[in-house]
Amino acid sequence: MEKTKRERDMPTKKEQFLEQIKSVKAAHKKLMESIHLTLNGITTDYYKPVSKYECKFGKWLYDGDLQKIILGPQIYERLENTHALWHQTYAKIYNLLFPEKKGIGKFFGGKPKSQDLDKAKAYYDDLQQLTDKLMRELEVAQKRVQALSESKFN
Repeated sequence: MEKTKRERDMPTKKEQFLEQIKSVKAAHKKLMESIHLTLNGITTDYYKPVSKYECKFGKWLYDGDLQKIILGPQIYERLENTHALWHQTYAKIYNLLFPEKKGIGKFFGGKPKSQDLDKAKAYYDDLQQLTDKLMRELEVAQKRVQALSESKFN
């Protein structure tokens, strides 16, 4: 049975999966840029840390069993572990840059103390390493997905 033009133009499930990988990579890169700018005193759309399940990457990774099946247990576990460490480090940076104020102090903004900024920059180096590792792991995942037949996605 021949496909209609509309069916031919629709992305396959495999293509959608690959697009999702590209999308979560882009989201993490955008967040890293925002963190970098914030550490250098430039106001950005800095995002409050969310749990590893609530960010774009987490929503994709934990969206059913297909990711585990397609990626395989080793790739999935490496992605999951690196992503969890990334969020832990990210939360440390956020808490240093935006400490929770108590009492009357919560009504006044302000800059982080210089020693907190230095700590945040050190954590940023760790975060960059985790991001690089996450990107490498996503590249491996992408290659695996590309090598699979379309039938694995049905």
